[in-house]
Amino acid sequence: MLHALGVLRVVLGVLQTEGFVLGLHYSSHKRIFSPRFAFLDHWVHTVLSPLVGFPSNAYLAHHVLMHHKEDNALWYDASSTMPFQRDSWFHLLLYIVRYITLIQFELPVALMLRGRYSATGVMLAGYGTWFAVTWYGMKVMPFTAGYGLLVPFIILSVAAMRGNNLQHIFVSPDEPDCDFKLCYDIVNDPSNCGKFLDSFHVEHHVSPATHWSDLPRKFIEFLPKHRDRDSFIFDSVHPDTVSWYVMTGQLERLADHYVHIGQKSGKDKATLVAEMRRRLVPIRKFTAGKAQKAADARKERKTQ
Repeated sequence: MLHALGVLRVVLGVLQTEGFVLGLHYSSHKRIFSPRFAFLDHWVHTVLSPLVGFPSNAYLAHHVLMHHKEDNALWYDASSTMPFQRDSWFHLLLYIVRYITLIQFELPVALMLRGRYSATGVMLAGYGTWFAVTWYGMKVMPFTAGYGLLVPFIILSVAAMRGNNLQHIFVSPDEPDCDFKLCYDIVNDPSNCGKFLDSFHVEHHVSPATHWSDLPRKFIEFLPKHRDRDSFIFDSVHPDTVSWYVMTGQLERLADHYVHIGQKSGKDKATLVAEMRRRLVPIRKFTAGKAQKAADARKERKTQ
């Protein structure tokens, strides 16, 4: 009976996970509480997040302070998809296992490489507390700790890394640090309205602080850049379908959803499919990342 209740708790948690994570996502980029209610943000990140599967204080450090500041860059983004064959089930498994087993070590290293020592301390304190509570709980209350903390962590780790691989499955080996070539957009995504318009992912990377409701306007504004920088735009397809087509080698079917607005890769279907395949291969080219480029630009302005 107790295990049935535990399974029910996990199932109910999974049903609520997508909405919670997407809400956490956008509230991390653009705070929804005024400064005098900032403690509510800490409550969400410290207390509620572990019940869904993110260790305390890990999400903000991982997604905002690392992933978005470094833009999938090798070395500086511990969840970079670049070194993997991104249409390989085996490499996807390696990517997920790497996160589950190593992120607690790689994330603080990635943060410290950029001198984010305060953020590293906050992340380690939260992650350490979560680990200690989970470890002790598995000794004294294995049922509660297992179904309440450990199982959600494993499930969300798999889902989050699979989702990140999906969003950054196409990366140009020539310009892996270009926002228009390290992810893609989907217009008329049937699931977009229920997930904060997350399929306008290029716009979100170019301008992470933009409110989710303004992403379609940004998309229209960026259309000339989409054309000139040869981005991938797909129409009327679910992200899971994009993933399925890629992982099963059905790039020709995915090409049927491509939106051509003048990009050089879309001049014909054969060229497009060849470019898709090219953007799936492992990339082991070191890139400085968005944060380093911004720092270099600031330094150059000071010397002018």
